[in-house]
Amino acid sequence: MAKQEYVDIANVAKGWSAGVYPTLLEASMCSFSNRPLRGPAFIIPVLERSYASALCSLAAFQIEGILQKISLNLDGGEKREQILKHLTKTGQNTAVRELFVVRDVIAHGHIYKTTIRLKSDGFPKSSHSKKLTIYESQDFKNHVSRNKTKLLNFNVDPARISFPDAVLALAVVNVIYKELENRSIDMPIDKFIPGKGYVSKYFSVYINDLLRGLDKKRASAVKRKLKIIASI
Repeated sequence: MAKQEYVDIANVAKGWSAGVYPTLLEASMCSFSNRPLRGPAFIIPVLERSYASALCSLAAFQIEGILQKISLNLDGGEKREQILKHLTKTGQNTAVRELFVVRDVIAHGHIYKTTIRLKSDGFPKSSHSKKLTIYESQDFKNHVSRNKTKLLNFNVDPARISFPDAVLALAVVNVIYKELENRSIDMPIDKFIPGKGYVSKYFSVYINDLLRGLDKKRASAVKRKLKIIASI
């Protein structure tokens, strides 16, 4: 009989130091570590927001994937949306939905129209985004205020999605995996993760090590993003 195994997108089952996520995250961080955080010269470089957007999308896909795997294997055939509803007690449901909103604005960029002003050498000087409200989804209306999500403060303007948003997206993955890890009876996550299952503490260790490569000001900017989700 053929062996079946759930292949994790980023190999997080064996820790966070290898796989797709670290490759993209560290590339995005390289840009973040060298650009202004604010002021007249502030602009998020194309490479940083591209890597960060890819990470946010992959994080959303991974959560959808694991919920779908659990849904298909539970005795009652519980739907993914029903599983998601079980997470409402601690705000995890909202965190996931906010991440899905970020993924949606990346996939459907027509929600925003961005004007980029260039310098004489052809590089971006500044940018301004205008929201085209006619295209908003119901989830966007429920979870977004002033171009950020209400709970976790994800940037939802694709021109503003950056390295801290990418770290926050992976923190949402970690929170959901940790919840599933603690509920092995009704949501058997270990059944779909190769090796010894998921160990949530690896994420904190990896992020702390990563942030040591940033100066204090930039590391603090990322930690502020993580502060709310740490209490969920």
